[in-house]
Amino acid sequence: MTIRTEGGTTTYGMAFGDAHTLILPIGPKHLLALGPENLMGTIPQVVVDRLNTVQVHAAERYVYMHPKSGLSEFTRQAAR
Repeated sequence: MTIRTEGGTTTYGMAFGDAHTLILPIGPKHLLALGPENLMGTIPQVVVDRLNTVQVHAAERYVYMHPKSGLSEFTRQAAR
């Protein structure tokens, strides 16, 4: 998923050259983000929620989750 953040607004789905980063979720607790420098770290929960919200909106037609994941309410909130 391509992402660009400007002025507190996050947009997604643009060409690679217009994006600030390319995010690749690889598991429930891991993602890869391609950017200008190499680093590894932990992001705060507020950023996790923001990225998950973008993913819900980007899914448009399908959101897959495990029934026991506890994400049902989060998905409903993010989809609004």
